[in-house]
Amino acid sequence: HTSVPVPKVLDVVRLPAGSVHPGRSWLMISTILPGTPLFATGSGHRLQGASEHQVQHVCEYLRDWIAQLRSLPSPFDQRVCGFMGGSFRSLRIGEDPVGPFTCTTDFHAHESLSLSTSELVSNPHLAHLVSGRESKSYSIHLVHGDLLLHNILADSDLRPTGIIDWECAAWMPEYWETVSSSRGHYAYMWRWKDIRGEAFPRYEVEVELDREVQMSHGE
Repeated sequence: HTSVPVPKVLDVVRLPAGSVHPGRSWLMISTILPGTPLFATGSGHRLQGASEHQVQHVCEYLRDWIAQLRSLPSPFDQRVCGFMGGSFRSLRIGEDPVGPFTCTTDFHAHESLSLSTSELVSNPHLAHLVSGRESKSYSIHLVHGDLLLHNILADSDLRPTGIIDWECAAWMPEYWETVSSSRGHYAYMWRWKDIRGEAFPRYEVEVELDREVQMSHGE
């Protein structure tokens, strides 16, 4: 349904319980896409010496790929859920799967996304942000859920060649791709924050609120 370059799944193999990680008992075998990640631990940031022209290419590709994902209608109406309609994993939320949620209101009530009553009473600005979020009606879109430099492949000329690691793909509120790609230190990552600002849909209020929630939870 899209032209986004992704690995083709060849097989899924069940592994012995606890052989890799508690709760992870499946191995997905897929084809390999050309290119290497734009960031990898140990090898660093490939955009460090990139020209403005090359950075713009990255922005253009990502903007198009995100728009294609957002164009896919959810088969689950307003449900916030995994790709197949069940639970989903989000590195913004935690290691364990969560959901599904019947609607965005239920999703926002999850402990990882909410603030205590005392925090809202003592901070009118936070209360205003939460009230603003709850007053909106969000559409549901397919998201990658972990769309960061280490999951974006590019060739030797830094032209994007594909997106990998779709384990966090889910049907989420329209702002989630932007918010999940702004989590923690990624919000301030050199080059990435500028690319995100140009290539991703803008949800400044939601990003600000989520940052406040993360700080409140000590993340």
